[in-house]
Amino acid sequence: MKQNNAAEVLLSGAVIVVVAGFLLFTYIRTSGPALSDYDLSVQMKTAAGLSPGSDVQISGIKVGSVSAMSFIGYRAQVHLKIHDDIKIPKDSVASAGPGGVLDPGAVLLIQPGKSSETLPPGGQMIPQL
Repeated sequence: MKQNNAAEVLLSGAVIVVVAGFLLFTYIRTSGPALSDYDLSVQMKTAAGLSPGSDVQISGIKVGSVSAMSFIGYRAQVHLKIHDDIKIPKDSVASAGPGGVLDPGAVLLIQPGKSSETLPPGGQMIPQL
């Protein structure tokens, strides 16, 4: 009788560990930055509503997230993580905008430019004036 009970406890524990591992894997793959994402930044007059974790969008599609924010003088320096398969033209413009119905916070909106040159990793975007 004790052997069956111990085996059931071990099996239950193994199932819980597998489920927890799957949930962690899913969370990391869907919401966290990927190792291949690259960094960009933009200095803004106002970053009202933005915070680390805010979405970065082009045409309403999430292409990255805000990774950090700091001050340079009296301007906000917003650091971004952009998905590696998205290339941002050098003359693109960034601005803070309202989130959607399900996301009450602000998002960083990127209006792609027409330049054939793209911003390199660590590059600086143009703020909307």
